Amino acid sequence: MKNSFCLLILMVTFSYSNAPVIQSPKHQDLYKIIKNYKKYKQMCDLTFSGMHWNHNVVIYLNKGSEDYIHNFSVIEFLSDEELAEDFEEEHGEEALQKALIFRKYPVGTIMIKEHYLTNDSSKSPISYAIMIKREKGFNQNSNDWEYAWVAKDNSILLRGVDDSKVVKNTCHNCHYSVKERDFIFGTALKDNFIKK
Repeated sequence: MKNSFCLLILMVTFSYSNAPVIQSPKHQDLYKIIKNYKKYKQMCDLTFSGMHWNHNVVIYLNKGSEDYIHNFSVIEFLSDEELAEDFEEEHGEEALQKALIFRKYPVGTIMIKEHYLTNDSSKSPISYAIMIKREKGFNQNSNDWEYAWVAKDNSILLRGVDDSKVVKNTCHNCHYSVKERDFIFGTALKDNFIKK
């Protein structure tokens, strides 16, 4: 908790700093993601996220959007018995059992969350939380996800996996709680993706 609080102070400090940031060659992939992520599929409109330091977030995915939508549906079925019963009545028990299985995201999936302090997404985000699904064997404890957090000035606030205490306490422990969902909460979705 102490590490997370220190990171939050660091992030706010960087967010309001006018000092130029020198971009490290070892983080070029993150800079490229931030430069191009608006081409990804936007999965939700601005939504409050208590899990992301009580910020408002907008989520984008470069691939795996069908998996995200499916997993959102699983969460809906598990939390709404009537919805699940209606689905089973229309499609059968076998289809419901298949619909209740969380999917894994493909290698190369990039999820980026824009962070906002207010509920106005017309402003620039204050930071970006990024998850990258790496090749099989990258990190077994995170099902091969790498975490990163980047300030709006491209300062790298954190990057890594659960072997870093800061990453473990700031990102991994929370995402690990939904490992059956492949570490993605997936609780926010744009209305136009929801099948009626």
